[in-house]
Amino acid sequence: INEPPIIIADEEICVIAGEKISLEIGVDDPNQNQKVKFSATGGPFTVENPAVLIGPKLFTPVPFTERLEWQTDCNHISDQYYQIVLRAADSTGLATLKTIRIKVVGPPPENLQAATDNGAVRLEWDAPYDCEVTKNNYFQKFSVWRKIASTTFSPDTCNPGLTGSPYQKIAYK
Repeated sequence: INEPPIIIADEEICVIAGEKISLEIGVDDPNQNQKVKFSATGGPFTVENPAVLIGPKLFTPVPFTERLEWQTDCNHISDQYYQIVLRAADSTGLATLKTIRIKVVGPPPENLQAATDNGAVRLEWDAPYDCEVTKNNYFQKFSVWRKIASTTFSPDTCNPGLTGSPYQKIAYK
């Protein structure tokens, strides 16, 4: 029985703009006598400073490894995920598709300092902000939040915002 190829890769990646993605992608086939051709398409390949796929371009004996590399920058920041569709097709025409979602978020402000000022708290950080200037004018302002109650909530790179969390927005600067 002929079976389709197998793609082994992370399904979701979240990075801070400026980080380099270097993702190893495994390609195999249950039928070891097959050769497999691998390809990828999607948003990261169409932007300025695009992602690149490093590996065999022709039908290749399995198993083998491909590498997706993308040096992200501030112009790649988006509130939406980029999608990459991976395709592995064997020499008989059977194919497997797999989608990878990549989110690029803005970096945090650097050297945040807080000081009291006549009963108020004054926040300062390095200026200019690393991603203050982008081609799509993505950066607008920072929002400032305060914790409402004790919590174990911890934001992560895939969900950097605080909306819906136990924090309350108190300023937008």
